[in-house]
Amino acid sequence: MKKKFLTVSLIFAFICTALIGFYTLTASAAIHTILYVGGTEVTEQNASDVFGDGTVSFDSTTNTLTLNNATITECFTEEFFGEDTYFGIYCEANEFNLQLVGENTIYLSEDKHDDSYYAVYSSGAMN
Repeated sequence: MKKKFLTVSLIFAFICTALIGFYTLTASAAIHTILYVGGTEVTEQNASDVFGDGTVSFDSTTNTLTLNNATITECFTEEFFGEDTYFGIYCEANEFNLQLVGENTIYLSEDKHDDSYYAVYSSGAMN
């Protein structure tokens, strides 16, 4: 009887450990994205309509940024190699999808930002 109880207890402990490990692995594998569009950080609260005019949205389940006749004139600033660098769209993610609908424009003034400006930056693969 003691042997059967010990066996059942060990099996239960193993299953619990496996489930916790699976949950931890699943949580750490979730997509984590740092995304700025035109200087605006994309968050859960504004992802469905980043600018409030229906031109920019982000789907975190597919990591897809959609531009729908968007005009981006502001930028996100990040320091690279000791100097400020400017981005129309800035994304830190393993994979990033960009969907373009209609006519979209990213314009960063050369006068304002010298030579260190980029329309789109992604630290991972971009489709």
